[in-house]
This record gives sequence, structure tokens and C-alpha cells, in this order.
Amino acid sequence: MTLVNRNRRAAAGCLIVASTAMVLGCGGSGVQRLDLSGTVTYDGQPVPAGELRFEPNASKGASGPAGYATIVDGEYDTRNEDKGPVPGAVRIKVIGYVSAREFAPQLFRPYTMEADLTESSGSYDIDVPTGGK
Repeated sequence: MTLVNRNRRAAAGCLIVASTAMVLGCGGSGVQRLDLSGTVTYDGQPVPAGELRFEPNASKGASGPAGYATIVDGEYDTRNEDKGPVPGAVRIKVIGYVSAREFAPQLFRPYTMEADLTESSGSYDIDVPTGGK
């Protein structure tokens, strides 16, 4: 086998390994995500627009990818973005806006809370305290 053929085989092998790693890393990664939906309120009223970020709470031994959901008219559903949180201890960051229009001012300062999400999907309502603290 010549040096050129050996280099081609090595390059082909690397390409196969890299392609396989990319395919396995996308989509079917085997990470369990929860389908959550619910309401988000502030001062007793539905939050008009915003977002939720679910981050595993590493200080409580949780790990995995972050989850995400959009708040629309006081409601959210993680199935809309297909980015539900992983089960376990999470920190939920709530960002609310006065409206859904672009560059709308925030309704409250970003609010962070902790929760322990079970390994089943379902409903989870969030009430941001007045002042968003």
C-alpha cells in the first residue's frame, strides 16, 4: 500500500467517525426532556410576552441541556420549541415583557426561581412575585 492510499484511507476513516459523531450528537441524543405547559403571572395578571429558561441546578447534582419556552398571553408550552427541561432540580429564569412587539420594555427584572421537576410531563404554573425579586 502506498503512502497516498494509506493517507486516503485514514482520511476516509476520520470522515466516517466525524460523520457518525455528528449524527449521534444531533436529535436522538437520548436526553429525556419534559413536556411542560402552564401559566405565567405577575402581580396576579398574565404575563403578555416573554421567555422561560430551564437550567439544571448543578449545585443540587442536576445536569443536562437547558430547556426553553416562549410566554404568549400568559401561557407557555415547551412542546412549541421542542426544548423542554430535563427532569430534576432546575433553576427557572423568567423574563417578561409588556407586549410581544419588538423591543418592548421588560415588565419586571428577570426573575429566577428553583424547582424540582419530576420525571413526568404535565402542568407547572409560575407566579412571579410583585417586584420580580
